[in-house]
Amino acid sequence: MSQRKEGDDLRICYYGDDFTGSTDVLEALTGRGLRIILFMNVPDPAEWNEKYAGYDGFGVAGVGRTMSPAEMERMLRPVVSALREFGAPVTHYKICSTFDSSPETGSIGKVADIGREAFPEQRCIPVVAGCPVLGRYTVFGNHFAGAGAKSSGSIGIRTCVSIRSLR
Repeated sequence: MSQRKEGDDLRICYYGDDFTGSTDVLEALTGRGLRIILFMNVPDPAEWNEKYAGYDGFGVAGVGRTMSPAEMERMLRPVVSALREFGAPVTHYKICSTFDSSPETGSIGKVADIGREAFPEQRCIPVVAGCPVLGRYTVFGNHFAGAGAKSSGSIGIRTCVSIRSLR
C-alpha cells in the first residue's frame, strides 16, 4: 500500500445501503491497495482534512435498504449531498447485489433520482450488481455466493467466461 501525501485528492467515497454491503466494499477496495475508512455517518470535512487526509477514501455504512422513499428523501438526500461536497471523482452508492429493493422499501429508483439531482452533470448512472471478487454475483435472476477459501477471486473469472460463451 502506498502512503498518500497530504493534499492528495480523495479518490472515492461511498454509501452502503446496509452494514454488510458497506464492509464488502471496504474489503474490495482495501484488497486492491486503497486506504479506506468506514464510518457510521458522513465525516465532518474539517475533521477529515485534519485526521484522515492521507486516506484514499471513505464509506458510510447506512440503512438505505430499509427506507421508504419518504425516508430516503428526508434522510438520504442530505447524505448524498454531503458526499458530493467532498469532491471525490467517484461517489458510489452500494446496492444489495440481490436487487431485492421495491418501490416501497430500499428503492433503487429513488436513490437514482436523488443521485441524478445531486450530480446533474453526470450523463448516466452506472449500475453494477454483485461483487465477483468476494464470490457473489447475480446472473439471469439467480444470486450465487461462494463459500470457502477457494471460492474467492476465481469465481468472477468463471462467470465472465460463462457469460461470454452465451453470446
